[in-house]
Amino acid sequence: MEAVQIFQQILHYATLPGAAGLICVIVFMLGKRRRGQLVMLSLSAAVSLCLLLKEFFKVPRPWLLHAETAPYLAEGGYALPCLHTMLSAAVFCSLVLTSKHRWCRFLCAAAVCVTAAWRILTELQSVADVLTGLVCGLGIAFLLTRFYYRTLKKTARQIAMTAVLFFGLAAAVFLQDGWGLGLSLTVILTELLDKPYEKAEAQRTAFGKIYGTVFAAGIYAGLIIFLPFLVEWLITPLWPGQVLIVFLITSIPCLLRLIPIF
Repeated sequence: MEAVQIFQQILHYATLPGAAGLICVIVFMLGKRRRGQLVMLSLSAAVSLCLLLKEFFKVPRPWLLHAETAPYLAEGGYALPCLHTMLSAAVFCSLVLTSKHRWCRFLCAAAVCVTAAWRILTELQSVADVLTGLVCGLGIAFLLTRFYYRTLKKTARQIAMTAVLFFGLAAAVFLQDGWGLGLSLTVILTELLDKPYEKAEAQRTAFGKIYGTVFAAGIYAGLIIFLPFLVEWLITPLWPGQVLIVFLITSIPCLLRLIPIF
């Protein structure tokens, strides 16, 4: 039983925005910059849209009236759509749609299926909650891949980024959650630094990509642990502090790519 609970805890934390943000940083550092930006936008849209839909539908958790029936790792708040499934679908399906490697597509698709099945089998979410999250996550991945990643039209990319930024701003102002807006600001920053990135790109080596990614992941982990204490002490309004935290923990590691040795 303990092994099962440990596995559930790993899945629980691995499908939250913090862990998904780490995946975004790793993808940005290893491969094409645009692919990393796509994954960040997908995560941003998924987090913000999920929270807004939860507030719109207001579907309560089934065990709220009978706390003794709550399953292990039961969360509070509204149920529809499933946040874990929606995030994993948006992030991993973005990788599936932009990867040429079968092993990568298989692992990403498996991660989405395992997440959805886990939420249903453990009765953490209903089938409707999970399916809604899955459909929304897939929709985000397909739309952003089509209108941001694959398009050559600058206007289409700007419209896609503006839409995601709008959802992030709405979630930050009305629901006090800064993940969506913070990630959108990181994508905007990396877009503005496109030319400096191109200059540093020519000097990158395969070994530099590897240790640069490891270093960036370490910085991300350190920032996500220690930075909130400093920012919350300096900034009293809740959502501006959250936006700043997310922006810093995702943008600072990505800026390492500007240094040729990384």
